[in-house]
Amino acid sequence: MSTTETGHPGEAIPIFGREAPSIPLDLVITPSADKAMGEIAAKLGVGKADVLSWGLAILKVAMDAKEEGKKLAIVDQAGNVTAELGL
Repeated sequence: MSTTETGHPGEAIPIFGREAPSIPLDLVITPSADKAMGEIAAKLGVGKADVLSWGLAILKVAMDAKEEGKKLAIVDQAGNVTAELGL
């Protein structure tokens, strides 16, 4: 892991970045998944590999939280949970 994004104050969430050496991966996805991945990559100004890596990092955070009896949630500015990632 080579970069981090800030989670809660004082807490870093590891993000899978470009590690050397890279491992090639053949991937077959649906056209709609490819379109979504391309749209996300364009909005973020990154490549599709970065989108997959960040998605994996989010899933890992959610799975680690579940093991600790926690959930990954979207919270609005008032602190209300508006969505949860259920695993």
